[in-house]
Amino acid sequence: MDPSPYVRLLQHIDVAYPVSERGDLLVFLPGMAEIQAVMEACKAYAEHTKRWIILPLHSALPASSQEKIFHAPPDGVRKCVLATNIAETSVTIDGIRFVADSGRVKELTWDALSRMRRLKETAISQASANQRKGRAGRTGPGVCFRLFQEEEYRQFQAFTTPEIRRVPLDILVLQMMAMGLPDVKRFPFIEPPEMKSIDEALQTLVVCITFQLS
Repeated sequence: MDPSPYVRLLQHIDVAYPVSERGDLLVFLPGMAEIQAVMEACKAYAEHTKRWIILPLHSALPASSQEKIFHAPPDGVRKCVLATNIAETSVTIDGIRFVADSGRVKELTWDALSRMRRLKETAISQASANQRKGRAGRTGPGVCFRLFQEEEYRQFQAFTTPEIRRVPLDILVLQMMAMGLPDVKRFPFIEPPEMKSIDEALQTLVVCITFQLS
């Protein structure tokens, strides 16, 4: 990922918005590798200007590091949080006035060729784009910078496909059986998977058990 657009965004905010107008920046990026690349470039700019604190936010961070995003920066300094989609709904950060949206996300998918789950970068949904936009200025006027074109937005799916409909359910079904839950096919899922997916999961488990017993 080219980090230069995000450095230019810091420069733009410094020029267009007086530092006396408090307000931090939340940047949505696809994953940890992209966060690291952008963080290195933005930290170089921050060290030069002394106007920014650059912080990462993703699920692999220890709690002690995640807590830093909630600390208010010193006077004359803004906070820039580089986050995955964890910041869409799971975390609310006070003081965010600006949001930058890459329009990308990494989702758990199923690779039929290798028969393995893997993270795949893809475009976000329109619902996610609107959710990210709503993170700006929750307590006052906010600004959202979208790093994609309007035409791209119109091509986004309306809503994100739930993970339960993107990957095989064998692990989930096994966990439910281990917990002693009732018939999986009758379980009241919030987002019900296709019955075909449940049948395939049960067949996979039968094959695995048969193989282990043989």
